[in-house]
Amino acid sequence: MLLVDLDPQATATRTTDVAVSGPGGADLAMHGRPVVEVRQRVDAPWDLDILAATQTLAGWDSDPSRLNREWRLSRALEGSTGSHDHVVVDCPPALGILVVNALAAASHALLVSEATGSAVDGLGMACQLIDEVRQHMHPGLQLAGVVLNAVDERERESRHFITEVRTAFGELCLEPVVPRRTAVRQAMSAHVPVHHLATERGGARQVSDAYARIATQLEER
Repeated sequence: MLLVDLDPQATATRTTDVAVSGPGGADLAMHGRPVVEVRQRVDAPWDLDILAATQTLAGWDSDPSRLNREWRLSRALEGSTGSHDHVVVDCPPALGILVVNALAAASHALLVSEATGSAVDGLGMACQLIDEVRQHMHPGLQLAGVVLNAVDERERESRHFITEVRTAFGELCLEPVVPRRTAVRQAMSAHVPVHHLATERGGARQVSDAYARIATQLEER
């Protein structure tokens, strides 16, 4: 698998314990460097290649002078995806040029949202952007589904939000919701996948099981 971290906050890069000095692999690839030269290998327990992120990616939204900005990731990945069974692009939360790059390069878009009221508007804006990219740039782009993440079903607001999303998206709302558990932060701090803690902590097992069921649904689409 190839993981492309397009988030200037570089959470995925830090979680996999990849050290980067200067521009990351994602930024360099979008500037024309061959993916094979700038990807980094992450061995066990992750077993993946990564185009790492750094804060330099933030310049893509603030510098409109770069030509053909929307297609940079798609062109970078051309000819390099055959060596990977999957390419996953982690996007920033802001719907800017980096997200457009991801959508222009992707076959499917997966929306991930926390169970908060403000996220309802965010999902709507993301769907609108996906529709625009599909209409003007990439007719084959599909919405793979919506995942509700870090959910505390004991909270009334969360239960209300879950109902709203399920009503709006129907079968596109993937089940189950991912519960909010401290094991996720612990796994990130330990730089390991959360399922590596599943034998030690009940919360890690719940999250890992939710991820596995969602992944199965995505594979079937």
